[in-house]
Amino acid sequence: MKNDQIALYLNDHPEFFNQYPELLARIQSIASEDMPLKPVKTLNIADRILKRAQEDKENMKNQLVSFMEISQANEKIQENLFEIDRIIMYSLNFSQMIGQLREEIIKRFKIPGVQIILMDGDKHLMERCLKERLAKNSVDGLQFVDTDTVAGWFSTDLKPVLRAEMTEASGIFGAISELNIQSEALIPIILHGNLIGAMALGSESPHHFHEGLRTDLLERTAEKLGIAIENILLLDLMKNQPVLDSNTGLYNEIYLDPVLRREFGWAQCYGKSLSLIKMHIDSFEELVNTYGKSRIKKVLQEAGKVLAENSRGGDIMISCGAGDFLILLPDTSEQGAGQIAQRIRKILINHMFPELENDCVRIIFGVAATPGKDIESPADLLAAAGEALEKAQKQKDKALTV
Repeated sequence: MKNDQIALYLNDHPEFFNQYPELLARIQSIASEDMPLKPVKTLNIADRILKRAQEDKENMKNQLVSFMEISQANEKIQENLFEIDRIIMYSLNFSQMIGQLREEIIKRFKIPGVQIILMDGDKHLMERCLKERLAKNSVDGLQFVDTDTVAGWFSTDLKPVLRAEMTEASGIFGAISELNIQSEALIPIILHGNLIGAMALGSESPHHFHEGLRTDLLERTAEKLGIAIENILLLDLMKNQPVLDSNTGLYNEIYLDPVLRREFGWAQCYGKSLSLIKMHIDSFEELVNTYGKSRIKKVLQEAGKVLAENSRGGDIMISCGAGDFLILLPDTSEQGAGQIAQRIRKILINHMFPELENDCVRIIFGVAATPGKDIESPADLLAAAGEALEKAQKQKDKALTV
């Protein structure tokens, strides 16, 4: 350290002399003319300290001003994002939602290029349904792009891609001739842990989007967009197709595909268990032959009522016809699902069906759960429950023949 640095340190840390009192005595004994710091053309120690304090004060003031400006800007951004989130989460019409979303982003953030891109393929039910719905009426700002192309935009960790100072025409906005896009952001739309598309934003400023720019708020908006699309499709399904079985009052098989995909996706995304019970009234054909279809129809109606009354809040019960039922149990392990299946079977067997004699209702079931061996898709879960049911049927038949 230089002499003046040592002097400044000692001035700022008088406690140093508590350990070395003899050093303080020696310093006090030095004559002023023998001091190593010459006042000529330099500031004395006191002046230096005052100058440093003044500089610190100015720096602190500048930091406070900058902090206030950033806080005000963040408040404005939060206000704008709140309005955009409101549009996304409360829209019931997909085409209208995309139009309003583009309009608000352009108006509030001065970003002229806004495109919503969905992966075009059979892997995701929602995109297939949307494309069928929108086949006759195209929506401005919406593109369907093949799965490989969209996946190729992002790395394996599905992080946003930011491009600045673009010298070549944008592959996404290039067809929009009136825009001169010079920087762009591609935000992945992820639903249930799977990539389903991207939210593309393009700016005519070469430095609007650049590496290092925070994208957490944009990622949150893209995530909500995926959830909103799924919700709109489910509402549309319930509105335009009967998803309730008229006889049992439970959901019918039309509802199975979308709800199974949704619950399986959520389970994988959040590391939760999802169990599926496949239940069959084993004596169904026998009952039909004995009592006739009209009376058995009333039996199924009563069975649906019993199942609904004994289900938990989040359980999803589906009637598949011919005495078959599926029960989706979110956040439930295979062991827990087995206990629920046994309880339901006991309730149904002991229930007094007005149309039947006692002890003529026999129930078998199969249980499967994710995470589980070789269960990587909703179809795998459904197949595993079916295999478990077949195994239970064979064990019952073997017991009866012994």
